[in-house]
Amino acid sequence: MPSKPAFVLLPGAWCPSTFYEKLVPRLQDFGYDAYSLDLPSTLENEDTSPPSFYDDAKFVRLKIIELSDHGKTVVVVGNSYGGFLANEAIKGVLQSDRASVGKKGGVLHFVVLASLLPIVGKTVSEHLTGLIPIDLDAPVDWFPSGPAEMSAQAFLNHLPEEEGLKYGGLTRSHSSKSFKDPITYAAYDHIPTTVVIGMDDVALKPEVQEARVDEVIAAGNKHVKKTIIKADHIPQLSHPDEIAQICVNAAQFSKPTQSYSCEDLGEPQH
Repeated sequence: MPSKPAFVLLPGAWCPSTFYEKLVPRLQDFGYDAYSLDLPSTLENEDTSPPSFYDDAKFVRLKIIELSDHGKTVVVVGNSYGGFLANEAIKGVLQSDRASVGKKGGVLHFVVLASLLPIVGKTVSEHLTGLIPIDLDAPVDWFPSGPAEMSAQAFLNHLPEEEGLKYGGLTRSHSSKSFKDPITYAAYDHIPTTVVIGMDDVALKPEVQEARVDEVIAAGNKHVKKTIIKADHIPQLSHPDEIAQICVNAAQFSKPTQSYSCEDLGEPQH
């Protein structure tokens, strides 16, 4: 019997791998390996230049290759900036890409949490300009993290206040360069992709997220499905059980319908 896929979990800008600490054990309870990554763009270092979007993508891709070389198929989960990044990181390491050269493993499903399906050729900054209250083209090397209160209100508004402040205080500086490289690959055009939209997302309006998904589907994409849940911008912290259910179903099914509600998913199979 084939082994279960492994999950590679990508946090958003300014966010540490800790933001998946509730999801990882839930996936493990279902028998899945799960790896939450700290992106190079969130690890400020005075001795090196700020990492680029492509540096982040290479870092993630190497993790996918490592798991694939051990015979694992992979489900990639990307939250916010991590959703943009996952598209680039998946390039060249789909299950079909590896099978075509006689290799095992590879990415078989992509889960997007609170992000946009990117347009090839545009940067993250170009996608988000006018949608968030930050000038991502500002002439700085690193964007500092905001106060814990601001992060809690913008990203974690479904958590109790004390818990929101706890996680809001964990945010880090983020490399400005990572927002400025053109995206070269749309993974959602090639593999099953589940897009999760939080109805109460303050950081990135849910109607903007949904409109982009609908645009992609209307253009003929048969790989993308969407689910809308009552959640904020970081649903893996505020609603980890629902996100675990969605992720496990993504690992189990490779031919999604175009849309569904969380209630339609049923209980994940162990």
